[in-house]
Amino acid sequence: MFDEVFYYNENFKIASDWELFIVAICKLDYSYQYINTTICEYDFTGISSTEKYRTIGENERRITFEKYFPTFANDYKEVALLNSKRFQQVIHIQKSPLLWKFFKWTISLFLLFTPKMKK
Repeated sequence: MFDEVFYYNENFKIASDWELFIVAICKLDYSYQYINTTICEYDFTGISSTEKYRTIGENERRITFEKYFPTFANDYKEVALLNSKRFQQVIHIQKSPLLWKFFKWTISLFLLFTPKMKK
């Protein structure tokens, strides 16, 4: 695979392996096989787990989407929003009926004082 069509992007600090696999499998249609065995253990204290490098990794993945999958670049931004901490907090609030009613009431109150959204 490396010799035939694709290279390992050494310009990326975090997402090089991710780019290699996503392009090989989703764009170049290389086959893969799931193996139900542990081949490595991930250390969650590694460099890519820090906030600074997590942001770098997200930017590198965005660059990959824009370069190889431009049609899905906006979808990737939406997914990033859905995975954001703030959105996850809203989902958590939604699980409590009382808190959810209060949250919706609060948002409605704020919306009274904001310009109307365009449809």
